[in-house]
Amino acid sequence: DIHLRFHFKDENRKYIEGQEKKAQLDQEQIKQKMRKLEEAAFSDDDDDDSVKEIHITNHSNHSSSHSNHSSHLVLKKLSEDNEDSDLEDDIENDTPKRIKLTSEEKKKLDRNSMLNFLEQRKENGDAQNNVDEINSLSEAYNGDTKSMNYLGSIFTTTTDNNKIIENGAFLISFSAARDDPEGLMLISKLYFDGIHFRKSKKKSFDYMQMAAKYKIPEALHELGMKYTGGIGTNPSIVQAIPQFEEAVKLKYVPSMIQLAKIYRKKGGKKNGTEELEKMKMYLEMAIDTNNNTTAKYMLGSYYLKYAKDSETAIKYLKEAALKRHKKACFKLYKMSTGDYYGEKNITKKEAENYLNIACSCKYGEALEAYKEKYGREYKFASDNSVSEDDELIEDDIDSLNKKKVD
Repeated sequence: DIHLRFHFKDENRKYIEGQEKKAQLDQEQIKQKMRKLEEAAFSDDDDDDSVKEIHITNHSNHSSSHSNHSSHLVLKKLSEDNEDSDLEDDIENDTPKRIKLTSEEKKKLDRNSMLNFLEQRKENGDAQNNVDEINSLSEAYNGDTKSMNYLGSIFTTTTDNNKIIENGAFLISFSAARDDPEGLMLISKLYFDGIHFRKSKKKSFDYMQMAAKYKIPEALHELGMKYTGGIGTNPSIVQAIPQFEEAVKLKYVPSMIQLAKIYRKKGGKKNGTEELEKMKMYLEMAIDTNNNTTAKYMLGSYYLKYAKDSETAIKYLKEAALKRHKKACFKLYKMSTGDYYGEKNITKKEAENYLNIACSCKYGEALEAYKEKYGREYKFASDNSVSEDDELIEDDIDSLNKKKVD
């Protein structure tokens, strides 16, 4: 019995030593990644500022819907890479372990400034969804990348206080150093916008490419958009398409819309081509997925321009117009004038209503048409509120397709 007790004691000592060694190696890996981030942040870049920029979606608005998934992925990876390391194990069941902030990382942060800022947000009732943001700060210090991303997004987007912005950028960089896909997407945006870090389209592209490896649909889509517009890389539709296709497999509607636009351009003016059939397929997929308004407008335009089926075209365009899609409204008005073969299907009163809606949405062509028709400027109501569908943002992607791409 004595022999066995000494044996187990010795084995336990060896196990603890092994844990400590693994933890030291793990912390050293994080330090190396942070050094690389810092070197990258202040290095000179030769980015071509003439290339048109893409405004990446602010992922702080989506963190609640995707953070659980992305944090689980990266923490699982960290757990596999550090199977026996002495990491934080305060989460029950099969939740992966965390990597606490290192002492070097903590030195970069001003905890008091962050606490004061969060206290002020709490007093003002600005905390999103009643989140306990002060507790989130403690969670971030304990290695929770979800909290790092959440607070980093708040600190870098809701204030002009440079000190708070700096802390937010650091929190995001700590998350990215731990290979968290959300953190990688957020630091990509920081480099793209030049927030705290020196603006770099190349580094923005590199970090988005890293995030896309985790098969997060938003990251795949943004990477595809960067290939499309040549943002931080050479423009290449050939390389963009696979990124969009991967996102489509994950039912990401913006990628369906973008693929439809790509194949619309490839299809030319002749109906029945393989490219136009693909365009139609992706638009129908977007409508089936979430009844997408932009897809309805584009599908209506397809039936009008290529299939020469004005009845089906009007059906889809009217559905889009119900959501105040400005281009759909104006196209229906134009059809009533005889420009698109549909004047018999739309009454004069309907046409005037569609023109007014397009004008209220501040659509330039509609405003010009109104002035030409009535001989005066369109008068906006004092309480006018433009309630365009959020999906109209996707129409701006058209501008990227005007670039010369292979």
